[in-house]
Amino acid sequence: MQQRVKELLESSEFLQVVLQNITSAVLILDKDLRIYHINNVAGLLFGQSTQDMVGRLFGNAVCCLTALKNGTACGASPACAACSIRNTIQSVISRRRPVVKMKYTQDILVGGERERKILQYSAKYIRFAGEVFVIIIMDDITEADRQRSELERLNAELNKYVGIAAHDLRHPVSVVKMYSKLLMDAMGGRLSADEKKFLNIITQKTEFMLDMLEGVLDTAKIESGALELIMIRDDYIGFLKQIIEQNQVVANTKDIRISLQTPMQRIKLMFDKTRMEQVLNNLLHNAYKYSPRAADIVVSLEKKPEHLVTHIMDKGPGITPQQLRGIFNPFQTVSVQNLGQERSVGLGLAIVKKIVEAHGGVVRVNSKVKQGSDFYFSLPY
Repeated sequence: MQQRVKELLESSEFLQVVLQNITSAVLILDKDLRIYHINNVAGLLFGQSTQDMVGRLFGNAVCCLTALKNGTACGASPACAACSIRNTIQSVISRRRPVVKMKYTQDILVGGERERKILQYSAKYIRFAGEVFVIIIMDDITEADRQRSELERLNAELNKYVGIAAHDLRHPVSVVKMYSKLLMDAMGGRLSADEKKFLNIITQKTEFMLDMLEGVLDTAKIESGALELIMIRDDYIGFLKQIIEQNQVVANTKDIRISLQTPMQRIKLMFDKTRMEQVLNNLLHNAYKYSPRAADIVVSLEKKPEHLVTHIMDKGPGITPQQLRGIFNPFQTVSVQNLGQERSVGLGLAIVKKIVEAHGGVVRVNSKVKQGSDFYFSLPY
């Protein structure tokens, strides 16, 4: 018996050492939201001693300004009904379900000074010896949140200037393309072979630059949060058939057949038709760009409980696992040579990812070298 008591005391001491060395604030509250136990980090976070905080109601212990201003107990003021962290903790107790990485902003008094803190916390219901408790793990993310906001502001500024530059470059490049085509049409019969070759090169390069500028403009718009979706509920299968028919015209130049395989006749989804056409055109273009002549491209639909998955499968050279890791990053290109000798800017799949995610879906890819690729994305019902 004495040995068992010794083991319990030692295990309790060990757990106490672990608790005090956790770098996050740990607070244990009872069912009335009164602090039962905390670690030293919690005291440092709120500028209080652990002895002063234990036994007090949560809001009073952390020096909530509402409780201090009104001179009331935590939960007694009408304003407490709108307190997000209080409501969340009570919900954890009543529903017995944990919450993870919740964000909480509160003005508190730290060392006599008013301070706005942004906290991230997780909370879990526990029951021990017949009593109900909530354990809260909390971190101060005030500075990290400030830095994130500043980075977002700087990124928005960068995207604005990139967008302006790309927009201003698009006009002169379009003019160069137009004049090169005019020269070809007006003087085609009087041009030497080398002159025709040079004008063709100019046309190809300007077309490539225009594609790149369009991609940069789209990326800048999406990254800045300026992407606006015009969502309508429409028959997705009918829409998909139209896109396939349009892409089949280009695929015919390589004798490639694009087929749609699905038992469904109609399914209504909420989506932006213009942006979703951009997604499908990009994925289908990549599929026939990398496919050999007379290959088949299969578009299939997979119905899941909450979303519809569109698969676009080709029989191209496939992509290595190393290149798959960053394939949806901007300016990412694969080393596999496309069979049409087209140059790629590496923005298409990044734009696809952003558009699909803006619809509430995800985009993924499975690929095997020398067997082909399956790019697929989901859209919610």
